[in-house]
Amino acid sequence: MNNLDRLNAIKDRFKDKNKAVIVGNGPSINDIDWDSLDASSTVFLGCNRLSNFFIENNVTWRPDIYTCFTSSSLKDKEWRDSIDRCLMDENIVSFVFKKYRSFSKLSNFHNDVFFCENVKEHYRHGPVSRGFMNEHPSKNIIKSFSATVVLFQICNFLNVEEIAVIGQDGYIFERGMNHFSDSYKNEPTNFQATNERILKVHRELRRHFLSKSVKIYNCSKKSVLKDVHEFRSLDSFVKT
Repeated sequence: MNNLDRLNAIKDRFKDKNKAVIVGNGPSINDIDWDSLDASSTVFLGCNRLSNFFIENNVTWRPDIYTCFTSSSLKDKEWRDSIDRCLMDENIVSFVFKKYRSFSKLSNFHNDVFFCENVKEHYRHGPVSRGFMNEHPSKNIIKSFSATVVLFQICNFLNVEEIAVIGQDGYIFERGMNHFSDSYKNEPTNFQATNERILKVHRELRRHFLSKSVKIYNCSKKSVLKDVHEFRSLDSFVKT
């Protein structure tokens, strides 16, 4: 089965879930009782070191889809350990670099692990081009501007009707306090430039998805996204 066939099989698996929740790694995810959420009509997507959150907080909830396309995944053992925890879970569809196969400590991978070769990245502080979300994931994975971008790309492919994002809080707290754990240790040197980039990306995401009649909600009470997306509590979003 080629990647397009495999992707279409994933799309078919989630065809009855018309909503998506994108979970970033910001501190706001600590405010949610994840194990009590009703996930019957919602597909959950997470990224990067999210598995550390499961372990540190004894959470049984898991995302349906997981991605990691940071260079740290190829360099840092702590990152690889957290990535492997997601890759070994057969209930999670995972997307990582093709190169990651040789860095992983795992010897076998289940069928829903995608090792991606065509990973496209724009210059980190360059302009956010209109229409970047039109890339099909079977052609190019969009690793640009923010770790959540590829999660939005997957939502676009799945044709969900509503999207909520939580944990894309931006860099608005004191240094070392901008992720769900102070052990995360992966912050930019320039908070202002990074926040401006996040805002530009989300304005384009809002434009793109509204053109498809898809609304994006922000579920973090404290976030740089507060002026881009309407706030809605995560519990309310998954219930309605």
